[in-house]
Amino acid sequence: MCLFTKSLRATTPPLVLAWGSLTALYIWAGFLPDEYLIYVRGITTPQAYPVKMILIESGISSVAFAIVAWGLSSHSWSRVAKFLVGTVIVGSVGVFAGMGAMHAPRHYIYFSLGMLLLAFVSLLGTLFWIALGIMYKVSHADSGQTGS
Repeated sequence: MCLFTKSLRATTPPLVLAWGSLTALYIWAGFLPDEYLIYVRGITTPQAYPVKMILIESGISSVAFAIVAWGLSSHSWSRVAKFLVGTVIVGSVGVFAGMGAMHAPRHYIYFSLGMLLLAFVSLLGTLFWIALGIMYKVSHADSGQTGS
């Protein structure tokens, strides 16, 4: 019997909801003024909406969420390996985005924080599946010894 076979179907709606919320946050933050341009560079004229950057951030976020969903699509210990790969990839995106966020507009800062949060959740998922697997193995090992 496979451990937690229906996890992808059960976690797809929360992943889609999280991705949609993060994309809505990017869209909302695109309407906010860029403080760096206003207060440091002195550009007080109306600023253009960053459509291209928000589309890029949304696309990268969708790939990152797809990687996390890919980690949920397998069974048992291969799930842990996929989660670790997803954590490394999404964490790298978050760290590199965070390194470039010094004078960035808010939508970019929210993007880097969202990727770091997704990497953290993926790491917690990895630790969760490891703990469940260990508990499953220990419980089956104990029941096997008492039956002998």
